[in-house]
Amino acid sequence: MAAFAFGPIGMVKGRNDFDPFPAFLADLLRSLFELLGDEGFEQDNIVDENAVLAVAEQIAAHQANCIVRSSRCTLGAQEMHVVDVMDIPVELNGAPRTAKIVFAGKADLHFVNDWRKSLGDDQNPLRVDAVDFAQVAVYRFEAHSAIEPYAKSVGDIGDHIGYSPQSEVAGFVLLKCDWFPDSEVIGTAHFRRTWSNRIVLDYLAAHPFIVRPPDSYPNVVRGVGPGLLYFLSVVAKKYQCDAIWGEATQGSCGFYRHVLKLDSVEDLIYAPREKFLDFIDRMDADRQEEKGTTETGARAEIYAAEAQNPPFVGSKTAVFNPARRLAYRFLELPHHIQLEIAEALLLVHDEDRTLPLDEQFGRFFRRATEGGKLGDLWRRVEEKYPDGEPEKNPFPKL
Repeated sequence: MAAFAFGPIGMVKGRNDFDPFPAFLADLLRSLFELLGDEGFEQDNIVDENAVLAVAEQIAAHQANCIVRSSRCTLGAQEMHVVDVMDIPVELNGAPRTAKIVFAGKADLHFVNDWRKSLGDDQNPLRVDAVDFAQVAVYRFEAHSAIEPYAKSVGDIGDHIGYSPQSEVAGFVLLKCDWFPDSEVIGTAHFRRTWSNRIVLDYLAAHPFIVRPPDSYPNVVRGVGPGLLYFLSVVAKKYQCDAIWGEATQGSCGFYRHVLKLDSVEDLIYAPREKFLDFIDRMDADRQEEKGTTETGARAEIYAAEAQNPPFVGSKTAVFNPARRLAYRFLELPHHIQLEIAEALLLVHDEDRTLPLDEQFGRFFRRATEGGKLGDLWRRVEEKYPDGEPEKNPFPKL
């Protein structure tokens, strides 16, 4: 079986002198969603923790002191390398096959149409989810690639970090092969390296016929989700990231709890460094032991978990919710722009300036809601973004 392929690029190492992980903002956004009348929150008690934490890390950047420096990473006597294309061993009908991780470009995005065409009028919920998560990942890439940096290779991530240690850089990767009859693309993942040197897994999906093969389907593939997770773990290891996190679904939480050996996974996957390093070690050790056999030890166990709990990551609903969008977009702005908008709308009182950020933001949104200014807040926030839509205002003037 083909081994995971590595090749040389530069390295960076990240270190935080303290842990600025701003969990208080999760509570803040929960209260904002309730205040803004977020029906999804009220009915299902679901918060897009992925976005919550991404926003929180960006805000905390204004106060954090994250030190990132150049380094080299070694595995024993061998240096670990990553290339722009990584070979990933998977299985087709129990036999070893190889697929390749590549960074996606806009010319590659037609794959999701192929997936949807394969799905047809099939209403199996897991196969539908597979296409939907891939579609939302494509939407995310299309919308954000014009306004935030996207890596074209693993080396690009290091270059961005070297140029600006607190830079945020995203990546959209595909798992490709030439042996699966229904699509060249068999899996996809959208991720980001955050300013505080963590990896956020925004979306992960596999082809719908891989996630749950239809009855009598002749091509059973295993290893797509674990292969994508392995790739991200290796990237996180290379750049000395503190953690990998993302939003699990009700069906995938068991997969991530099992393969990353986490004590608990509900909606939030949070794998600290020691957990994803252990995952890499188990996958690497298993590969060394197999000596031509299809699978042994850890990989057989991981593939079984994948078959039982398809490892989707992401949220399909939060992207389109106006209340969430307003909260996220406001909180993603630089702090001085937030204050500029709040002051222009007379949402800032003198006593606010000494309060913690979470209390300030809560007061701003409460006053905007009570004063009938959510429409004005939407317009001013959207005007600050290149892709903003100030005219599509969902909040009527009172």
